[in-house]
Amino acid sequence: MIRNWLIYILTVTALLVFTVMYGRQSGFLLFLSALILPILYAGITWFCSRNIDVVFGSEPDLQDKKMSWKLQFKNITPFLEGRRGRLVYQIQTRQGKLCEEQVRDFYLKKDDSMMIQYETQYAGLYELRIKKIRLYSSFSLLSRVIRSDLKERFFVMPEYNKEFACIDRLPMQTEGESDTFLSHKEGCDPTEILGFRDYHPGDKSNRINWKVTVKTGRFMVPQYGFPIACDIAIMIDAAHLDEKSVGWILEILYSLFIQLTSRHRMCYVMWENDRSGLLVRKTMKKEEDIYETLYAVADTVNEHSICLEELYEQQYEGEYFSQVYYICQREEKMWPDEIAAKLHAENLEMIEL
Repeated sequence: MIRNWLIYILTVTALLVFTVMYGRQSGFLLFLSALILPILYAGITWFCSRNIDVVFGSEPDLQDKKMSWKLQFKNITPFLEGRRGRLVYQIQTRQGKLCEEQVRDFYLKKDDSMMIQYETQYAGLYELRIKKIRLYSSFSLLSRVIRSDLKERFFVMPEYNKEFACIDRLPMQTEGESDTFLSHKEGCDPTEILGFRDYHPGDKSNRINWKVTVKTGRFMVPQYGFPIACDIAIMIDAAHLDEKSVGWILEILYSLFIQLTSRHRMCYVMWENDRSGLLVRKTMKKEEDIYETLYAVADTVNEHSICLEELYEQQYEGEYFSQVYYICQREEKMWPDEIAAKLHAENLEMIEL
């Protein structure tokens, strides 16, 4: 715009010199036109652009990790058609790491739209921020910002990766305090009755349900529920949260989730919240929990300010795990036996990023 102003000043100055030297009326009219018209056009542009409406919508293709947004400009008067505009936008991760920044020029047309596209290699939570949409007057001497600071979040789902689904064997399912029960296995929780079966030698006689026995003509005992203990944990201990590391964390989580839920196993997912500094613990029971948990991790996972096992000791001291998958990214040396002892974990598997 500085170059345009220099050209404008030189043009007006040349016309003024021409008018003074030759004193012709045509030169004077040209001088007035050059002086007034750009300012007049700028005023009309500013007035008409107040009613421009920007419609902003996304068209996700999460399968291929592509995102598209459509910008539509509405209420464009004929006077504004053909005016040059400039769009400045950036895409960053939830943690504030800049992925892309673009400056694009365009020309206004009635009922026209423009597309913003972004493709990433990594899963995660991203944010598109349109910093400003600027409209220039004729001769590009003056401009006006018609929209600024438009934001939209978008989440890219991870893919299943066999390399990260490193579950060869799991400890046997144990009973524990839970509101989730196995449908195919009998347990010892009398608060959950799955059904009734015939009395077998060895069953306690006080378990006989006489009402059902009278109805069926056979000695019947109730089948108690088997409450599933949540004795598996996945812990996320990250030191540097760039686009790549967050993507890997989500891909590992997703692959482990699929393996565990396919085997009807519950697990905890734990990480440090970047807002509160506390340990977040979410329970994964079924496939429907996967998306919510992945989004929560991408949204709040923090670069650790304290070792995660120490944070766990402070909030959940005394709990036991048969298996812990520890997703870690630390510069200092880690000792798995010490971490397992602090987490009260029978088995601990380190997954380093």
